[in-house]
Amino acid sequence: MRKKTIKKTCKLLATVVLCSGFFACKTSREVVRVENLRPIGTNRLLNNLEKNAFDYKEMELSRISCQYESNTQNVSFRGTIKAINNEAIMLSFNKMNVPVGKALLTPDSVKFINYIEKNYLLDNYNYLSDLLNIDLDFETVNAILSNNAFSYHEDKRNNEFREFTSEIDSGMYVLKSIGDRKLDKVMRKGKEKKADRLQKKRDGEDLVVQTLYIDSKFKLRKVVLDDQANKRLGIITFSDFMDIDRQSYPGEINLQFIGEKNRLQMKIKIGKLTMENKQSLNFKIPERYQPIN
Repeated sequence: MRKKTIKKTCKLLATVVLCSGFFACKTSREVVRVENLRPIGTNRLLNNLEKNAFDYKEMELSRISCQYESNTQNVSFRGTIKAINNEAIMLSFNKMNVPVGKALLTPDSVKFINYIEKNYLLDNYNYLSDLLNIDLDFETVNAILSNNAFSYHEDKRNNEFREFTSEIDSGMYVLKSIGDRKLDKVMRKGKEKKADRLQKKRDGEDLVVQTLYIDSKFKLRKVVLDDQANKRLGIITFSDFMDIDRQSYPGEINLQFIGEKNRLQMKIKIGKLTMENKQSLNFKIPERYQPIN
């Protein structure tokens, strides 16, 4: 029973860390217009997306309101995130004004304090990835906080988006992984042997069909991660972009992770976003707390 409680608490924390970067204070409902777009190349689209990513050195997302639903849980809670771009992300959350947990993410480690169970976790990103059924690392979380593109595809020439193509669909620019799309087509036709050969040819790389939807202002609107090898699907949709310090930051999201047996959904709103230097990332494990095995 104790291990189940720990796992549920960690899963809540992991989900908040992953998707809270898509939110800012909301004031009005946004109307999305479908525009006639002209096709542009993949590299140009990526460059424009990066130029319009949320640029910050340090920021704080406060008064976070979260609604979490899964096969076994339906719970709401509040939290705060402090981030130093490319260096560290700290999240703390509470239930009914009672501290529940705190996490510190750095490029090579994950640290978590569970105030309810009075224990802590020191680990890498494998633990969070297993809990959420999706591969995570610091670069991915940092990209999400910046509303920037991220790729699950490694390339020997350090070009993660080399196998992506660009097109237009329903008034949106669309980036999609071309190699995975070919395998996706084969698998949907039921040609298992051919799909297996193609998968082996990819040197055992996990099959994740990745699709990014980008609006006319080059803001990321939707990300779909279709992990066909493990039969997992991640869908992130976000909207209500707000003007903050001459930049644009999203204000609503509906995030879903769907597996063969498990399904979870998270909705988050943030009451306030500030960009102030010298953020205090106070993370101290209390004495007598026990490590999580």
